[in-house]
Amino acid sequence: MVKIFSAGKIMYLLAVSVLLLLPEVVMAQLVDDQDTLQQEDPGRTESMIMPSIGYVSDYGLIAGVGFNRYHLREGYQPYYSLFDANFMASTRGLFLTRIQYNRTETLGMPVRSDFDLHGNRQLYSTFFGIGNDTAFDSDQYDDDYYYYESLSFGLAYEGRIPLLKNNDRRFDALLHLGAAYDIPRNVDEDRFLAEQQPSGFDGGLLNHIGTGLKYDSRDSELDPTRGFYSRLDWQVMNRMWFSDYDMHRLNSKFSAHHTISWLDDLRLAGRVGFSQVFGDIPFWRYPAIGGENTIRGYAVDRFRGEGRLYYNFELRKWLFDVESIMMRFGAHLFTDGGRIIDYTDEIGNIFDDYKQTYGGGISYQIIDSNMMLRIEAGFSDEMWRLYVGTGFMF
Repeated sequence: MVKIFSAGKIMYLLAVSVLLLLPEVVMAQLVDDQDTLQQEDPGRTESMIMPSIGYVSDYGLIAGVGFNRYHLREGYQPYYSLFDANFMASTRGLFLTRIQYNRTETLGMPVRSDFDLHGNRQLYSTFFGIGNDTAFDSDQYDDDYYYYESLSFGLAYEGRIPLLKNNDRRFDALLHLGAAYDIPRNVDEDRFLAEQQPSGFDGGLLNHIGTGLKYDSRDSELDPTRGFYSRLDWQVMNRMWFSDYDMHRLNSKFSAHHTISWLDDLRLAGRVGFSQVFGDIPFWRYPAIGGENTIRGYAVDRFRGEGRLYYNFELRKWLFDVESIMMRFGAHLFTDGGRIIDYTDEIGNIFDDYKQTYGGGISYQIIDSNMMLRIEAGFSDEMWRLYVGTGFMF
């Protein structure tokens, strides 16, 4: 059964969109007017239209086009503002549109504002059940038994308020606002999702408010060689602000980067992530592991549950530069692991039954630019997955 928006919820979403986007339009205009008056450092803008191509085993061949507009000014890192619009489509029915606007200063205050508007349609979303030990049958997987079609769209705002900032470290308080709608569509009766009909099977609206903390001492957001990054977020969805579900979500992650100079600049990178949800939870908002963003080598969202704990460890090395074409080439090895945690787990059990994968890849980068391509393969006890994309995983 497909759940349809009521007229009231449609008007509510439109109102939220205007309320979230209008202040930033006004802010941008005011600051741009201020920039016109300040002749010392007008900065410069760089715009580009970039076609992109990639491959992920779960989504197939991915092609798209993006438009980026950077406003660069002295004293602002990695940029003063960024407008980024992307459209992507894949051979396995993924259609994604995303528009982002990021500003490192808002109305003359050192508040970094980030707006995100997205729409996403997938013909091959996955559901394997809830828990850390859900069954998997390769023949049924090949016959699309675990797949369903999904549609989602939403918008979100994040404000970063600096609590501490110097040349090497930054500590921010976070503010979150957002609205999102998710719905499974055209679920065949012989699919696993239709048989199980978990909470959220009819889709729904989730609006959230939240807060958090972020600490960053990395030497680069795009290609870090040293430093630490940690983040803690708390989000609340409630029927009082028109959500269809009452729930809370806690997310945290920590990563570290280090370069060993005496091993010819071998780079070590590690990350640990944890999530937990409470309340009335639709299945598409359960924390999940599996896929290119958590545990490479498993199918995307292979395991879901009330909580998740995962880790990633990588060895990275730039091998050689080719000055004539302004390119450098590198390689990396990785191992990923994690498990789903629920309320029935005892403390000692969270150290058992981890899903472990391993793999490696190659990368190349245009020297003195942010453009980097990564090709890697991950292997699990169920399958192997190939990933082609931009930038490192973390």
